[in-house]
Amino acid sequence: MKRNCTLPLGSPDRDETFAGLPPHMASWLARAAAALRAGDLDAGLTQLRDGVKGFNDARLGVGVVFGCREMDEVCLEAGRAIHAARDEAGADRTPATISSGRETIVYLLTELYATGGHSRVVEDLVIAKPDADHLVIVTDILNTQSANDVSSSLRVPCRIVKLSMRRPADKLAELAALLDHERPDHIIHLGHHFDSVATAVMRPERFAAHLLYIHHADHNLALGLFLPGVTHVDLHPRGLHICRSHLGLPASYLPMACRTEPRPSRTLPTFVTATCGSFGKFTGEAPMTFEEMIVTRLEARDGFHVHIGAVPPEVEDSLRARCEAAGIDPTRLINIPFVDDVAQALATLACDLYIVSFPVGGGKAILEAMAAGVGVLCYGRPTLQLLCGIDIAYPEALVWRTKPEFEVILKQYDDDAREAHRAFARDYFTKHHSFPIMATQWSSLLDRGGDALVPPSIKPFRGSPLAGFDFPDVS
Repeated sequence: MKRNCTLPLGSPDRDETFAGLPPHMASWLARAAAALRAGDLDAGLTQLRDGVKGFNDARLGVGVVFGCREMDEVCLEAGRAIHAARDEAGADRTPATISSGRETIVYLLTELYATGGHSRVVEDLVIAKPDADHLVIVTDILNTQSANDVSSSLRVPCRIVKLSMRRPADKLAELAALLDHERPDHIIHLGHHFDSVATAVMRPERFAAHLLYIHHADHNLALGLFLPGVTHVDLHPRGLHICRSHLGLPASYLPMACRTEPRPSRTLPTFVTATCGSFGKFTGEAPMTFEEMIVTRLEARDGFHVHIGAVPPEVEDSLRARCEAAGIDPTRLINIPFVDDVAQALATLACDLYIVSFPVGGGKAILEAMAAGVGVLCYGRPTLQLLCGIDIAYPEALVWRTKPEFEVILKQYDDDAREAHRAFARDYFTKHHSFPIMATQWSSLLDRGGDALVPPSIKPFRGSPLAGFDFPDVS
């Protein structure tokens, strides 16, 4: 798709606009800008999408690099070109329906799945505003979503639209037309870090709507952090601190929440531990693999371990072989691929201790464990606390750094410890993450407020800044 853009002139491979960036990143952005300048929106949007995705797939800058102002400026040019083209063509901007008098809230998502905390956060936001009209738009920028993925993922009253076009520029045009016709009161960016389509459309001068960017891809390079005139929202204290203090963003805070608060009952006279999350959260640099952690847990104590989430077949085979080699009854390991409500599942299982996914902690699952009154054990990543979930868990949450430390914590976690951590978890959840607290803050943010809620303090760093360094080998 060819559209005129207003980016400053410059060489495709050497644009002074990006002179302060590393050479390869500057060249990448210059190529994207040149494509947009030439009117090739498809090439520009694809360059942006693939560049950010490739950066993160290579695990570059994890927990260190979060956004890039120049990157967002280039992306917005695509939106400016699409909107200008619609206006020049005299495109109809008449509202699609007669106003019902209800607020319309639009959520821009990249993908939508039944599993994972992302969809549950969307559900929470919808339920927190029961009187509004909610429209979820899925860009499907990678063209991987099936109709069933989208239609069966949310269990709340809302409309869901998946963009039907396949090329990024056509998706952006389709999205711009949808928003023109809907005339929403609020547009919420909840897209993935690489979603150039959802980001390009976020131009406050185009819409009367209040635009918000919910920063959920919080440990990766992401498009959208530096969108001008858009309310930036962080979901946990550490992310808020980074965006305010390190990046200079006027960020606001919205606590994640859990709608159910079940009470666990001691129905099983044995020790029960649990993990939860997509398998990707258990891959990466850590003292133990997922399989090693499971075997270590089952060797350290009696009882059962339950994993909630899909496990790749080859990992299941590896676990079975490791358990047999260690003389562990394989029935002590229970895999539940999916549950509707993690908090209720943990309570029903009478879980004693929730082991947070590592090396990437799952924030929403930690909240659900605390809502159920389950003690939490986090991995203390020595150089990057942001990824561990420590700042989401209650201050007294247990932390392991090495395999021996993991074993000791399991062995020492007796009935007294269980009851103490149950109280810690429940009290912290009630004070900071109950659903009414989140709903009140969400309403305030939509009303362009939100400053009254004070987030919990970030936790002291529990690792060591020396962990990634050592003296040179002088032997």
